[in-house]
This record gives sequence, structure tokens and C-alpha cells, in this order.
Amino acid sequence: MKRIVRLMPVLIVLVCVLVWTDLCRAGEGDRLPLAGGAWSLKTSDGLEVTFAKDADISRVAVDGEELRLCGPGGFFVTEVMPPDGRRKPYGFVRGRVDLVKECVNIKATAGEGLELSAVVSVSGDGRLCVDGVVRDSTGKDRAVIVEFVLPVDCTGWTYENTPLQRQVIGKQTRYPSLQHPDSVLVSDTSPPDERDLVRLDMGRLPFNAVHNGEVGLSFGIPMSYPRVFLMSVDPRGLVMRFNVGVSAATEKMPSQASCHFCVFRSDPAWGIRSAAERFYKFYPEMYASKANAYGNFRDMNSITTELPNKKDFGIRYGEGDFQWTDGQFRPSVVPVVEELGVTVFHWREPWSWFDRVPKEMTVQQEKANLQEEAKHPTEGKSHGQYCGAPQGLCAQAALNSVLEDENGEMSRVRYEYGCWMLAVNLDPELAHPNRADIALDWQYRWMQRWDDPNYKGPRNYAWDSATGWTGQHLLNYRREHFRTVDNPLTFDGRTGRLCQLKALHDWEFARHHAEMVRGKGGLTCANTSPMATLLYGQYMDVLVREEPASNIHDDAGIVLRMLAYHKPVAYYQPPEDARPVRLAMLYGFAPGIDATKEQMRPTARQYMPIIETIDRAGWEPVTRARGEALAIERFGRKAGDLYFAVRLEGKPAKAKKAKVQVDAKALGINPAVVSIAEMAENREVQYKGRGDSLSLQFRIGPDETLVFAVQPK
Repeated sequence: MKRIVRLMPVLIVLVCVLVWTDLCRAGEGDRLPLAGGAWSLKTSDGLEVTFAKDADISRVAVDGEELRLCGPGGFFVTEVMPPDGRRKPYGFVRGRVDLVKECVNIKATAGEGLELSAVVSVSGDGRLCVDGVVRDSTGKDRAVIVEFVLPVDCTGWTYENTPLQRQVIGKQTRYPSLQHPDSVLVSDTSPPDERDLVRLDMGRLPFNAVHNGEVGLSFGIPMSYPRVFLMSVDPRGLVMRFNVGVSAATEKMPSQASCHFCVFRSDPAWGIRSAAERFYKFYPEMYASKANAYGNFRDMNSITTELPNKKDFGIRYGEGDFQWTDGQFRPSVVPVVEELGVTVFHWREPWSWFDRVPKEMTVQQEKANLQEEAKHPTEGKSHGQYCGAPQGLCAQAALNSVLEDENGEMSRVRYEYGCWMLAVNLDPELAHPNRADIALDWQYRWMQRWDDPNYKGPRNYAWDSATGWTGQHLLNYRREHFRTVDNPLTFDGRTGRLCQLKALHDWEFARHHAEMVRGKGGLTCANTSPMATLLYGQYMDVLVREEPASNIHDDAGIVLRMLAYHKPVAYYQPPEDARPVRLAMLYGFAPGIDATKEQMRPTARQYMPIIETIDRAGWEPVTRARGEALAIERFGRKAGDLYFAVRLEGKPAKAKKAKVQVDAKALGINPAVVSIAEMAENREVQYKGRGDSLSLQFRIGPDETLVFAVQPK
């Protein structure tokens, strides 16, 4: 006893040291215990979120300054009830909060037979990571809306859904609203022939931003965890929402559904552009690509002819159909590929099924016809798209893979090329033979020859029509397909019935095939859509838009650029004059100039070297430059490899004088030792430095994109 008394001062000092160490470590980006059983998580850059002992968010602070809250926070659960889609809110979930391995663990009852657990942790790169799981104990199908509410009072703040879609938030504002056209996931082509589209609320970018001039906050969701999601702000605060289906039929996640996202600070001066900059650093693997050429993407048939000036057109990528030549180049193609250094892709469309039947055939008759053909798996000749696969084999693959609509009928997309196009599930784990089998064993079978040194063909693959044209926006109600899904189901909000978005089936194939192609050193390419680029653009090395660059309008250009980051982006339909070329140049997009159109050669020679130069420097989301009524994009990070592309906003009728202010300090530029030159139109530019700022003055026309190079003197 006396020994213990003598040791007491030492023990007290030791305890004080341990507590002080714990507090200091928490201040550097760790966890901090508070009175009453609460825990506070703090990032290395000063974002602090406190969870009360019942899982409420009781405090949000930035750099030690508490933000005004508008009510309770944390997870909010709503069930969508069949058969009429009635909403049944269970409210904010409340339960037990513990600290396990320096992470806040939440376990709570969410509703009738629903439980929610979550782990909130601090990442070393300055974000709060949230991993949540909702579980059902009844064995029933449950359509669940899971929301995470950061209860910051955003009244008067500015919310950005995209760089051009923003709104100042009022007291009772919800933004984006459920009816807002830019927050709804729909087809980017005409609707299917046989049904109206089901509209799903979904964001267009995997990050957002809300800011008030002093503080900026953002959510982010990596598409390695793709979900039907929507980021928004409403009277409860900043909200991250997931529409998930919970079912015992999903064998990989029986009676449960998970979600993963992050919360982080963004620079209020740059809003969603700052959020993008940080998001790319958080998830660099999503934007990695070995494609290092930037230029036009063309059909090999348009560049293999004896064109004397084909080098002038900036063609860096080509695609072709090599199924009739054992997957190899025709002899006449090889010299052109070598001369231009073109990266060539073997293209095929894996996402749908072309069934050659009369248009008047009903869906029931067509199914019976496929069932009859499937009885003879080695007989018949399939559509040419399927590279010689027997029709009987294809019929069974189609039957195993076709989507079912809400009535249990096969989903038909449209009638094209003398065929009904069926919407199919590309999951490689479906019952065999399936649609993925036909793609891998027939359409893309030449990969097995890539190791042969005598093989003279493309060692890259292109996915044609990763767009709404193949029905990626459709919902699949086919229950046997639920068994193998890798991502949680979603639901039809009109009825509360569980289903899966076809684009998430496509995600499963894209991941599987991209791993195979990249594993052998090849590249992947897709004729893609905004939806596909959002959900599985991470598996594309080169992105192509099969439309003219003149279609770049509103904020479509900047959204595509943000989804691609540094990856090559090319438009396919060739422009008829220089105007779409200049428009594409603002974002560093290749405009699709065709080498067979000799009249476009001067335009190609003028602009394509510039597009390639700025793309090699690399597009950056935060421009550090501003100008009144100007659209500005930045490429590169330091003088000598730094460019600003500038264009007048809107549709101005005439040329005007313009001025751009560059934050030289933020870019590490000494204004006294740089020079500025305009590259695109050889336009005169006046520039001068003052303190930490660099100003440019020039004249710009209504249909021009000027490109300013910042070079050391």
C-alpha cells in the first residue's frame, strides 16, 4: 500500500502525458473524446464533426469555429412502400456510438426490422470517410432511402451541382429539386419504343460544393462504390442520399445494402472546382490511364486511303472491324498505322442484343422464337455483330441475360437494322451461356492472341454505344438476376418494387473486361454517355462522344471534362467548319476532324497542335483566373507548361475587349519573369504584373477561343 502511495505522483504524471498526447494527436486529424459519451472526429485541415452518444451530429466546426446548425443530423431513413410508392419516414436513426480503432462506430435501429450501422473515420488526406450498411431482419424486399444529413444551416450559402448549375439557398429551399432537369438521370437519346422512361433522381458529378464565402463543404462518392445517389441541400442541411434495395435474393449481400462516401472541405472561392481538385487526389485510381496521346478519333476506313495530307489532321486514335481478318490488320493498314502512330481499337458493341425478327412480332412471340432456337445450340448463324457465334447459342445467351420490365416481359429498346434490340444484363456471373460470354468468347476473342509475337492486329478494345441507345437507363426487375449483383439494388419510386439499373449491370462487365485488357497492357475505349462516364468511366482509357462538337452547350462540356479529368476525350462526328473546333478547344477536346475532308485541313493544322499541347499539359479544375463574362479553363501547373483557354460566355453578337486576372502567387508565378503569347489566333495581348496578380488584356470575338501560353522570359 505504501509503495502504491509513493508511485501515485508518477502515475498521475504518466496519465497526464497520455491524455495530452491523445489530445494533440486528435488535433492533428484524429478523434477527440468529449463529455457525455460524445466523440469528435477532426481532419488534418480543420473540419470537425461531433457525434453525440445517440448518433446525432451535435456539432460541426471549421478551424475551431462552430457552424450554425439547423436541427438534428446523422442518418435519416425512409422506406418506400409497395405497391404505390408511399413514403414512410422513420426519421433520424438513434442508437449507440462507440470508438473502435479510432473510428466512430454507430449501431442503431432504423425502422421496422431495419438496422443501420456505420463507421466514420478520418483519412490522412483530409476527409471524413463514411461507410454505412442498412440491414433487414424480416427477409422481405425493402426499398430504402438512406440519407446522411450534415445539419449545417446553409441559408444564404451557394450550392453548386455543376460549375454552371448553382443556387443561393433560401430558408425552405431544396436544391437540386426532384424536378430539376439537371439532377435527374435520364436517357441521353430518344426514349425506348415501348415505354416511358422511369426517372431516377441522380447526380451528374460524383462531388458537389456548398459555400458561404468563408467556408466550403463537399460530399464525394467514388464510383468503385456506384449507387443511385443524389447530393442536395434542404432545410435539414447538406444531404447525401442513396436509393437502395434490400433483399434476401442478393446472395453477395443478403438482406443488406451498403454505401460509401466522404465529407471534406472545399475552397469557397472556387466551389465545386475546388471539390473536383481534391476529389481527384482522393481517388487517383479512378482517373488513371495509360493513354498518352491527344487527338482525333476516326474510323480506320477514313485514314487508310492514299490521302497525301493525312498527317495534318491530328489523328491519334482509330477503330475498326477486324473480325473478318482473324483479328489482324489488313496489309494495307499497317503502313498507315505506323506512319501516323495511331493507337487502334477493335470495336464491338456488347451492351444489347440484336434479334433479327420482323418488327411486328410481339415480345411474347419473340421470346417463344428464342426458346425454340435455343434448343439447337450449335445451329444457325447469328447477327454479324456476334462474329460467327451460332444462333442457337446466342438465343440461349439472350434468354439468360435479357432484362425484364415491370410486367415480367423482355425489355426491348428499339427496332434497328432489321432487328429488335433487347436490353441485356452484362454480368459475367449470370447463368451460362450469357451475354458476357458472347462478348468475351466471340466479339473480343482476339485477346488470346496478343501474346503471339506474330500477331499483327490491335491490342486494344473499344465498347461501342455505352449510351442510352442501348438502354442503359432502363430498370431490370428480373429476380433471378438479383442473385449475382455486385452493387446494391435500387427501386422503382413509383411502386417501391426492387430492381437494378442496367447501367450498373454494364458497370460489372466494364470492370471485368477492363481488368483483362489492361492486365495484358491494352487500352479500353468507349463511345460513351454522361451516365456511363459517371458510373464506369474509371474503366475507360479514352472517351469518345459519337456526336458533333457543336453539341457542346450549357454545362455539358465542363461536366464531361470533370468526369474525364486528364483522360483523352474526342468527338466523333466530323465538323463542317471551324466553329465546333474552337468550341471543343476550350475544354481540350479533340473535335473529330475527318482526313477525307480536305477543306478542313487548314483548320486542323491551325488548331490540332494547340489542342494536343494543352492536353499534354493537363486540364486543371481550379483556374486561378477570372474575367467578367468569360469562360476560362486552365491547362498545366507552372510557367513553361501553363495555358489559359478563354471564350466569351453565352452567345455574344460582336467582339469585345476583355480582361483576365490571374492569381500568380497561387500558381507560383513571378509576374516579372514571364511572357504571355496567344496561340490560337495570334492575337495581340497586353499583360502586366502587380504584386501577386498578373493581368491580361485583349480583344476576343464572339466565336473564338483564345489560348494564352505563360512562358518564362
